[in-house]
Amino acid sequence: MPVSDFAHHPSIPPCPPPVGCTFQGLDPGILDVGLVFLSRPVRHITPARLAKPGTLETARAAGELMIVAGYGHLDSLPGGGSPPDSEWDGLRRIKISRLQTVNDNEWATWSVPGIVCYGDSGAPTFFRARVVALASDGGDCYEHDYRARVDTTAAQDWIDQTMADVLGWQR
Repeated sequence: MPVSDFAHHPSIPPCPPPVGCTFQGLDPGILDVGLVFLSRPVRHITPARLAKPGTLETARAAGELMIVAGYGHLDSLPGGGSPPDSEWDGLRRIKISRLQTVNDNEWATWSVPGIVCYGDSGAPTFFRARVVALASDGGDCYEHDYRARVDTTAAQDWIDQTMADVLGWQR
């Protein structure tokens, strides 16, 4: 489906081609969240809902299993590194992992194993059927798993304001 517009959080540094972005998860003050606006509505779906602000900081979330739905690889190449795009099969991966640490108002980490991999960027993390975070830095598939929080007032205010600016939409 064609994209009509997009927006990235203003804290994300410029990512000019051909180098692209070089920041890593947990960079202070960077909220790795973006929005894509499609040229027409998607029919016959139920959109995911965002979790209430502070959900990841509650006792209910501590150590609980959460689901991430992505399209990434299952693992990295021997010795690390990203597999070539030709090896990606296009299948959705559903992974389960536990919340490990709420690092700050932008980032949280999840436990190994069950972490995100190459190609999972932007994949939602669900806790009790609500989106709490987005996959951001799980490139090595086995060492760390940083995800950008969307269960914060700051993230949700930016999402709401951007949708209002682009679509005239209000929550």
